[in-house]
This record gives sequence, C-alpha cells and structure tokens, in this order.
Amino acid sequence: MKPRCSELSHVMGLLGAVVLGLVGIARADIPGYEKSEFMVSMRDGVRLHTLVYRPVKQEGSLPIMLMRTPYGIAGGAPRSLDDYLKDLADEGYIFAFQDIRGRYKSEGVFVTIRPPRGTAEAKAIDEGTDAFDTIDWLVKNLKGNSGRVGMLGISYPGWLTVMALLEPHPALKAASPQAPPADMFLGDDFHNNGTFRLSYGFEYAAMIETLKENSHCFKNGHKIMVQIQSTWFPLIDRNPQTYVPNIFKTEARDFRPATQCVFRSPGHSSYIEMSIIGK
Repeated sequence: MKPRCSELSHVMGLLGAVVLGLVGIARADIPGYEKSEFMVSMRDGVRLHTLVYRPVKQEGSLPIMLMRTPYGIAGGAPRSLDDYLKDLADEGYIFAFQDIRGRYKSEGVFVTIRPPRGTAEAKAIDEGTDAFDTIDWLVKNLKGNSGRVGMLGISYPGWLTVMALLEPHPALKAASPQAPPADMFLGDDFHNNGTFRLSYGFEYAAMIETLKENSHCFKNGHKIMVQIQSTWFPLIDRNPQTYVPNIFKTEARDFRPATQCVFRSPGHSSYIEMSIIGK
C-alpha cells in the first residue's frame, strides 16, 4: 500500500524584553495580503510558529483575528481567507495563525487537551498562557493594529479559544469557541451514547501524537480497522486526504487516491460481527 499523508510572545515583566525570530516577509498566496512568518519565544523560551496576513492596502489601524490549531497552518491558513474567513477578510482584519506548542513548526512538547495550570503555579504553562503570550506579542509588535484581538475556532481550535478565556489578555475583546470538546465523555467523538469508541480514540491519538508534522499518515505495513455502526457519526465520508478549511466546499483537487487493505492471517481471519435485531 502506497503511503498516503494529508497533511508569540509575552515575557513576564521581571524577565524583560521579547525575543523575536523573524523568518521572512513575502507576498501571500492570497491576493491583497502581505504574509509574515515568525518564530517567537514564549515565557518559558519555547518558540511558536506563527503566520500573519496583513491587507496590503490597509487604511488605519485594524483589529487582529487570532486562530490557533494543532492541525497545521501552512496549507490551510491562506485558503481560509478566501473561504471560511472571507466575510471577516472583507470587513478588514489582520489575521494571525499559529501552530500550537509541539505541533508542526512550533517547538516544545505537545500534550493533547493540555490540562489548565494550577493557580498557584506561577511559572507553569498551558494553552491559556500561550494564547496570552501570543496576544501580548501581537499587539506590541504588529504595526497598524488597533490593540483589539478576537479569537475563533471549531472543534480543537474552539477548545483552544476557551482556554484563552480562563486568564484572558486585556486586549482579547471577543471570542467565538465553536463546537469545542468541552466534555470528552459526551457527544459522538470519543464516546458514543456513553460508550467509549476504542477505535476512534486510538486512531485520533495515533494521528495527533505520533507525528509532529502530518495529521494523517498511512504507510506500508499499517493496518486499518474498519468500524461499522448504525448511528449518524461516522457516516461513510469522502476523506479529501488533505487539509481543507471547509469540508463542505472541497474541490476535485483536494481528493487524493488512497488504497485501503484488510489484513488477515490463519489465526485471525477477517470478519464482521453484528447483532441481528428480530422483527
């Protein structure tokens, strides 16, 4: 089977100045925007990869829209400005996208749904402190911003938006957490009607914790578990095998061919077992 892969900073007052690494500034792949790429130190020295898109014809100061994600920003960020975020783009914002700690080009160690730090742990970090540090750097270092920041996200990025609200930066004026996984024991992700979905739980953990730069990767020798169930999720779905900002607006070029194999052995034959409900 052929491999198929889909593919800053507040420093506490006592610590002094911000440490900034500028990777580059270039014309963005979305017309009308200038793209800047930064690696910026957080309060513990870990640097997070951030892309900033600023309107080329900016007039006056603009608010900043921040989105943080574990799923990679390099491919989806520019396309979202012309799709998912188009209405906001038309209104006029500076957009900032960030790979969270330990994912893709960001440094540090990734922890799935990282627990919030204790209030007595002044030097501890969590997704809330990373969001705080990010906002602090943005308003202090991006030219032409109004000092007002908004955040939004869906699913995991929605949860990251919630974490930013625990100890919010004063510049964070609006937040829209959409469908965040607030309780892993409810809903149809890790649990279905109260029952733990072992296959999905394993698949997601393997997807997000075993690879730093690829969210999905199937290679030679990998085995795939086939799960069939009668509830609405998951339905049989066309997986584009690449990041798209809006699954309902995929294009033909987003879909890549993939081969799936079912493996068996003399001692472990492949089969499907299901209960039969009588009339």
